[in-house]
Amino acid sequence: MYTTKLLFFALAAATTNAYTLVVCQVSHGATIEDAKQMALSRRISMGIGAKGFWHGRETICPLWDKPSVSVPMFTFCRSDPYDWGYARNKYGGVVECHESGSKNWPTCDFKC
Repeated sequence: MYTTKLLFFALAAATTNAYTLVVCQVSHGATIEDAKQMALSRRISMGIGAKGFWHGRETICPLWDKPSVSVPMFTFCRSDPYDWGYARNKYGGVVECHESGSKNWPTCDFKC
């Protein structure tokens, strides 16, 4: 009985933290709204695929190379690992996404 309880708590702890935090930066005239729309409508190019995401929202995050400067970014959560995503809007604006804390990428502090 004791072993079963320990196993239950270990599994509960593991499943509550089994997610990936993703941060999307916008540039060249793209907006946070563009990032949201691209995440919803361009799932393949944005690296999202069929499983999708949750808690997509605007979050203020520090820049990776200037931690004292914070800017709005589009963030979301995934149950699967995330490599990267990239898309352009019809005006050439760029949205690029990576896992939070990836090399040369912002680390945002948000919870899923």
